[in-house]
Amino acid sequence: MKAVPSVKQTRALEVIPGNIPNLIEPPTGCVFHPRCKYAKDVCIKQEPTLEKVTEGHYAACHFWRELKLEGRA
Repeated sequence: MKAVPSVKQTRALEVIPGNIPNLIEPPTGCVFHPRCKYAKDVCIKQEPTLEKVTEGHYAACHFWRELKLEGRA
């Protein structure tokens, strides 16, 4: 979320390390695991399911409940 620009931008954007995944031959499991600093073995092996977090907000991450991440204002 810290790499997503906003009209009210008040801070520098963070760079997501690594390369964009090959969409023709995506990585196994979670497509973000090669670039995610929170990835664990399960992320490589199993694709996460899309879950409703709040009304209009969804997450597809094995660890979204455990992570305390800042959203965009």
